[in-house]
Amino acid sequence: MPAKFQAITPAEGCCPWCARQLIHLVTFEPGEFCMTEAFGESARVQVTTCEVCTAFGIVFGEYDTVGHGRWASANIRPEYLPDDSDTWDRLPRNPLTLAGRRHPLSAADQFLPTTFSQLGGHPTWVQDATYPSCAKCSESMMFLAQVDNGDIGNAEGIYYAFACPQCRTTATTYQQT
Repeated sequence: MPAKFQAITPAEGCCPWCARQLIHLVTFEPGEFCMTEAFGESARVQVTTCEVCTAFGIVFGEYDTVGHGRWASANIRPEYLPDDSDTWDRLPRNPLTLAGRRHPLSAADQFLPTTFSQLGGHPTWVQDATYPSCAKCSESMMFLAQVDNGDIGNAEGIYYAFACPQCRTTATTYQQT
């Protein structure tokens, strides 16, 4: 049985833009995280993306009625993508585990140790707040999770995951300084 939450796991298929294997940035069971109101009866949600191409533009995914994620046909290739993406290091697979809930004041105390990877809540933006619009209904998408490269020992920058539960559409973006 899959875990109730996983981050950065292999997905079926390759990115049509750079030919790298796709990943599920996050996979989670909404019922385990008090998200059933937003996601209804979905047993799970997988946010599918390309770890390289989302650094250059929004990558949309879709998930079916049982939560299986895939590349969305609505994706629009960014104007620029690197030619050397096959030489980029892969993100470590399934590097995060769930911790306890954070105390609400921990974000206000600069001396407490913190990590920026999280499921739910509000995003910690590196740059300006950029909520994607759903590729199907054009409504602003809800924030789901973020994976901080610093937490997984990779580099700087944060991957952000969003969803439109009504359309079963997901989106990922990336920001760094």
